[in-house]
Amino acid sequence: MKGIKWLWVLTIVSWLALSLRAESIQTLDLKTHVGPSPFDFQNAEWLLPRGQQVLDGVPFQIDGAILLYATNSYQKTHPGRTNVNDIAVGRKFEKLHLLTAADTTGTKQGASAGTIQLVYADGSTNFLEVRFGDQVRSWYGPRHKADAALKDKDAHIAWQADHAAPSKFDQYLRLFHVVLSNPSPDKEVRALSLLSTKHNAGLIIIAMSVGPKTAEPLPNTINPPKNTYPDLTPRKGDLTNIEGTVKTKSGQPLIGALVRIVGAREFVTSDSDASSDGPGAGLETITDGEGRFKLPPVSDNRIYRLIAAADDYDPAFYSAADPKSDPVEIRLVPATNKKPPGKYALRGKVVGDDGKALSYALVEPDGVGYEGGTSWGGSHNFPDQVLSDKDGEFVLSRDEPFSRLQLNIHYPGLAPAKLWLNYTNVTQNVEMGVGASVHGRVLKDGKPLAGIRVGVAGSERNSEVFAGHFTATTGPDGVFNFAHLPPQTTWWLYGVMSSLKNQGALAPTMVQSGSHGDSKDLGDLPAGRGLRLAGTVQTRLGEPLPKGMKVRIGYDKAWDSQEVNVDGEGRFVFEGLSKAEVNLSIESGGWRLASKNRSMDIWNSWRLTGLMEKDKDDLLLIIEKGQPNYNSGNSGNGQLPAQDWPQSRPISGAEPYAGPPPILLVGQVVDDKTGKIIPVSKITPGRKPPSTTATPAPKPVLQQMLEPLKKKNIPWNEVPFWDYSHAETISNGNFFVEFIPLTSTPMLRVEAAGYEPAETDPIAMTTSNLVIRLKRGAGPNGVVVLQDGKPAEGASVVYGVLREQFSLSGTKLNSHGNRDAGQTTGKDGKFSFAARSQGMTIFVAHPAGWAEESVERGGDNLKLRLKPWAAVSGTLVNSNGTPVANIPLSVNMPFMWEQGIPFVNLQGRITTDAQGRFTFTNVPPRRLDLNRLAPMGSGGNYSYQLQTWFVAEAGITNDLGKVTLDSPPPAPMLDRVKQKLGL
Repeated sequence: MKGIKWLWVLTIVSWLALSLRAESIQTLDLKTHVGPSPFDFQNAEWLLPRGQQVLDGVPFQIDGAILLYATNSYQKTHPGRTNVNDIAVGRKFEKLHLLTAADTTGTKQGASAGTIQLVYADGSTNFLEVRFGDQVRSWYGPRHKADAALKDKDAHIAWQADHAAPSKFDQYLRLFHVVLSNPSPDKEVRALSLLSTKHNAGLIIIAMSVGPKTAEPLPNTINPPKNTYPDLTPRKGDLTNIEGTVKTKSGQPLIGALVRIVGAREFVTSDSDASSDGPGAGLETITDGEGRFKLPPVSDNRIYRLIAAADDYDPAFYSAADPKSDPVEIRLVPATNKKPPGKYALRGKVVGDDGKALSYALVEPDGVGYEGGTSWGGSHNFPDQVLSDKDGEFVLSRDEPFSRLQLNIHYPGLAPAKLWLNYTNVTQNVEMGVGASVHGRVLKDGKPLAGIRVGVAGSERNSEVFAGHFTATTGPDGVFNFAHLPPQTTWWLYGVMSSLKNQGALAPTMVQSGSHGDSKDLGDLPAGRGLRLAGTVQTRLGEPLPKGMKVRIGYDKAWDSQEVNVDGEGRFVFEGLSKAEVNLSIESGGWRLASKNRSMDIWNSWRLTGLMEKDKDDLLLIIEKGQPNYNSGNSGNGQLPAQDWPQSRPISGAEPYAGPPPILLVGQVVDDKTGKIIPVSKITPGRKPPSTTATPAPKPVLQQMLEPLKKKNIPWNEVPFWDYSHAETISNGNFFVEFIPLTSTPMLRVEAAGYEPAETDPIAMTTSNLVIRLKRGAGPNGVVVLQDGKPAEGASVVYGVLREQFSLSGTKLNSHGNRDAGQTTGKDGKFSFAARSQGMTIFVAHPAGWAEESVERGGDNLKLRLKPWAAVSGTLVNSNGTPVANIPLSVNMPFMWEQGIPFVNLQGRITTDAQGRFTFTNVPPRRLDLNRLAPMGSGGNYSYQLQTWFVAEAGITNDLGKVTLDSPPPAPMLDRVKQKLGL
């Protein structure tokens, strides 16, 4: 009996001790401060634990989340709060405990993600910083890829969970336990405030607690997961069941729900890489009386896309279920709770080749066509993915008008479908077929290569028709099989670098898929010897190399790349490369490839491009601080002959050149009037293509007499090419430019602030002591005004040079990233451009109207008054007067390449209605052409077929009346006279 009494005493003492320890850390009440957060935006609010919880041994009170404002793109649609004030504390403490994460990735190590202000009872304050990479990272964490350790050893991942949204990227949700020290622990803290630092990453604050420096950890209230992420355990392809539950949004189990595998993909890939004909595709099961499901066994070395569907509920998908992870949970929303469709809806029905409906097909919007043109990337205010219902039907809608929508549709056991559907009120059938199969065997030294990934990528890369990319894995016999490829398509077939490596390389080879149901045997494909590319990275000015830098290599034809780390000495190595054209780039925030690298891509100056023909161990990459330039140059640039492109030569960096002696151009830049050196100028190397123009035939006497009045036109294939990717800014007036000897002859363009640009003649040999004299001068400047004479704020202004092209989308001009060519007016309506070589025309667009002005003879203090936009309407008819429906039309500026006048592509496209009618709005008031868009081949290209020309009058609807199909009237008299005289 005495023993029992002592046991009771010990139990009470232990309970009191535990209670005292628990009370030593006090939870803070955030209930009145929480609000919308990424958990809500991702439909993951049900995942977040609630109430009193113990995580990482520390008690927290969880009532929601606080999102602090950041500048990342995600917060443009879901902005956080700039500050949260007066979170009550009312006690002294040594340590502040946070349950938190950042809302984005890609933030610089050490950047501040948020600030916490301590407000003491005596009125003083202190500030604590939470830094990205030190205490927190993104709330999305990698599931099967190593993640860099946090710098602060007191910061840990305290909570993790799987969810459909991050699984798209093979990631999971996580929260960090962060411990911060109070600088004045002897003073009572009255309250806390949370402050946004307005950087790229914003803090998600879930809970806060305060307490002593040391406290006995408490037992966690949430069980740890079966597999802690990141899970880097090697997988052998063992067969394992995927398990989980299907519930309502409120958490009630759904009985009899269908769960189906609709795709599979490799680890560390995105949802778009899933193959609907991969292993396990089509396997399905039904949930039991508790909403649980257990799918048939599948290989554990892949992740699987699932769909779940139940009567009276919208189907939902889970992008990447890992067979070795905890059971997944999928929640369905009642069909009655569906968001009503937008104002403009496209309806479709997915059917098989037998005409039967295909339920729960995955439908993904891609490109969208509208009056302003066609665009890809982003959601365009459509959902990323929808599933057809049990009758195979789907709806895609938004509140903004559109003319057509490009769709990618997937269904297990059938070939993916990629097609355009025009906007219409009727339901359109989309038929899917089995596709074509392509198979072969990979050998190494005559023996089968097992476990090798083989890829195919559509050879036509135009986004209008690109067929996509797919992978298959060789079995023990070395055989791979693409069972359901889109039919009648040309592909590049290749060996995936990361899977071959020491096994050699399988160079890109072109293959053709047959019709639906056809099978093609490629026979034996021997893996050749893999090439090695090794080199060193150096900074241009001798700075330390950035930490964590990576170099990436990819093929031009294959949809494949690999990435390697750069070591502390700047060295890197790639193995298993094919003889092929390759692209090389770096991944390191705030750094870019310097123009000193010879193989800079002439169109994409963020990378190198060239040929891998043999092993190379001496590649030297020079990098410099700055952001990559993703759009260098202008559309009026000349064209190098193909043999002079960098991709036609072995890839090269800044290592000593092994070819013939280079051509060196050395000299100074001086003021033409004073002869003094101009310290700062930009030197752009260029090349004059070889002349291929035949001797012209004798001209009539009248044309000879008018010759002095004509502009000297240069044939298109002889226009100088300017290599903007190798442009350099000099700071001492002296230049030194190296050219590799090619068929095109070196030239230089020199530009300096306050001077007119100058271009040298072609120089075919090394020349020193060049003196380039610049004349004083400025580019066009002035003000844009409305019809009432007031300044036009927000007008887009572009300054075009010879042969340069721009685009007009809606009422906004686009210079396609060329900063020298485009500006937007402020409240004063003013614009001012630096002088540009061969500058010719100013174009202006604004919601209130249009203006344009020639500036060939100067453009100082211009006053450009906007003319109201015009509208154009009419009816397209056959020669017999009957209307012609469904004909795509566009309005365009007349353009003659020989004259080289800058040109604006008007992006509006209209399809004639059932009565042949068409109407264009936001039309520039000027001379224009109405064209029919005539398709050219299968690549999504088209030509312009003139229907009529007209002069649009400002501010009215210009009725063209009946326009006869493909029967344009004669050109304007003045145009015909000019053509006759050769002007």
